[in-house]
Amino acid sequence: MQICNNEFKGILIETIIIPSHVNTIQEQTFCSCKNLCNIEFKNNSELALIGINAFQYSSIKTIIIPSQVTCMKN
Repeated sequence: MQICNNEFKGILIETIIIPSHVNTIQEQTFCSCKNLCNIEFKNNSELALIGINAFQYSSIKTIIIPSQVTCMKN
C-alpha cells in the first residue's frame, strides 16, 4: 500500500501512525503539516521508500526510520 503524493499536505495533525502494511510514502505526502511533530511506524513495518520532501515544513524534531527502508529520496 502507498500513501499518495500530497495526500495529507497542509492538514492540521500532530501525530500520525503509519500502518505496518504501508510500503511507500510518496513525495510531499505530509508536506506543510506544520503541527506534525510525532510519527510512529507500527511494528513489522514494510516501509521501503520515502519520497522527496515527504515531511517538508513539518515540526518533526526526531524520527526513527524503520531499518528496512531502502530508499529515501531528496
